[in-house]
Amino acid sequence: MNENGRRRCCLLSGIGLTLFGCVICALSIALPGWQVVELLEFNSVHEHGIFYDCVRSETTPLEKVRGKDFTFRTSKRCTYKFDSSASRTIRIAVEEGDVAATEMLLHRFLPQHKAVIFFFIFTVIFAMMSMVVGACSPCFVPNGVLHVVSVMTAMGCSLLADFIFFMASKKPDNKDVQGIVNTYQQHLGYAFFVHVFGTLALFAATLSSTVSAYLLIRREWRVYGCCDSKDSQKGCGSGSYCHYPSLTYYGANDLESRMMEATNLNSNVRMPMPAPPPPPPLFATRIEHRRGMNGYEHNERLFQEEDV
Repeated sequence: MNENGRRRCCLLSGIGLTLFGCVICALSIALPGWQVVELLEFNSVHEHGIFYDCVRSETTPLEKVRGKDFTFRTSKRCTYKFDSSASRTIRIAVEEGDVAATEMLLHRFLPQHKAVIFFFIFTVIFAMMSMVVGACSPCFVPNGVLHVVSVMTAMGCSLLADFIFFMASKKPDNKDVQGIVNTYQQHLGYAFFVHVFGTLALFAATLSSTVSAYLLIRREWRVYGCCDSKDSQKGCGSGSYCHYPSLTYYGANDLESRMMEATNLNSNVRMPMPAPPPPPPLFATRIEHRRGMNGYEHNERLFQEEDV
């Protein structure tokens, strides 16, 4: 694979990884398991996400236990953070001093959730910008540098979202959950690590776009700049290749190269040009001989060329 092929491969890889990273980040935000806590007293597992939370509980039917043939029944209930009924239930539990009110407070739309949404929006904006600019980078060299900057900014926004949520999850009021008897601790769930994986995909896209921009600038320097390699210096000769690299790059024949070399040297030798033919006369002279009385008479008459 030549240098141009490697550049295209890196460019397409960068655009594809950018799109893949955005899709993974969007999928992680739609998942509920950003923080997970298991409450053994209630025999349930609480999953706290960005937009909605889920509670998985297990029940054991008594008739199956008596018959010594029982299986656990798992039920899962999910509620949105913006549901008015859920907000009303949390407010009533806090006012009555319910023991489970501490855990219910984690079902609100907290500041770390707002930070994740805020930086995700800017991640998508800069990622879309990077894909459009990257597709146009072969036509305009500065777009290659702008492609690197935009995808790096998208990766930075996604990384900031992960960092803010990670630091917020380590705070005691978000980490410790008080039960009836014991105190339980939340841990980062699978949705958080899915978002981290999307950030890693954006980081790989940044590296790929950087290599693509480097190869693009290097190619343009070789084409439009002076001889930068030993092989090109050997074939440079008197310096005509340095001033007219596009002839050899685009495959001009030897005659065109020699003509450009002669022009570049500003030679004063000029090929002799033949003299132009004289213009045809507008009028010509016709001598008419007529036989007169005293012999032959010469009569001259002007006539136009078209009469000849």
